[in-house]
Amino acid sequence: MLKIAGCCLDPSLVIFDKDGTLLDFTLMWHAWFRLLITALEKRITLSAELGLAIEETLGYQPNTDSWDAEGPLTLAPIGTICLLLAGLFYRYTELDWNQATSLINSVEKEVRCTLPLSELVRPVGDARGLLIRLRQAGLHLAVVTSDIRQITEESLRIAHIDDQFDIILCGDDTIPIKPAPDAALAVCAHLGIQPGQAVMVGDSVDDMRMARAAGLMSSVGVTSGASQASILAPLADILIQDIHEIYVI
Repeated sequence: MLKIAGCCLDPSLVIFDKDGTLLDFTLMWHAWFRLLITALEKRITLSAELGLAIEETLGYQPNTDSWDAEGPLTLAPIGTICLLLAGLFYRYTELDWNQATSLINSVEKEVRCTLPLSELVRPVGDARGLLIRLRQAGLHLAVVTSDIRQITEESLRIAHIDDQFDIILCGDDTIPIKPAPDAALAVCAHLGIQPGQAVMVGDSVDDMRMARAAGLMSSVGVTSGASQASILAPLADILIQDIHEIYVI
């Protein structure tokens, strides 16, 4: 039995988002963006117009040094982000479409391989302690993230929580990712658990939408990531500040 913000739930499975829920969102994705821009500037001249278009398209808000909670970088998988960027380079430079996609894919791969993950992966509080308590209570645990598998698995390993999950589904797997219900339903099917016995915990509107579309028991929105309470509240069944408001009772 779990107690979350005064609500008592008795699920068999808890599905977690990764960035913003289990791991710090801002540290990782600010670094990714800075490295991406630096790597692009080494390959091609970025005009002021293109630089602004990149920020606006990905949802970066320089006045607050934050990301739009409902923007592409917060919600979309890397493949989609690369397509958006390629479109901008096709529009604002003299590159043709194939050249633009080749440039973006090459630079993103370079950034992915050079990200200093050991410096950027920061668990949200004692995430491992919470996960251990949940497993000791007999719950199955899963991760569903829009991030790619390479980064996801390495990040969870660095955070010392990779051994706590029964299944991990990522944005570059073959299953459609959130807000579609497919990933949540695939987790339930893999573990032999009915969707109505599963809880989703995440920091984005797409986490909440996936939970509802899949018919999960409850969607728990956390404000430790990119989304404020006002954005999550209309879609979340339960709203908490971070995962440490989840208690085993």
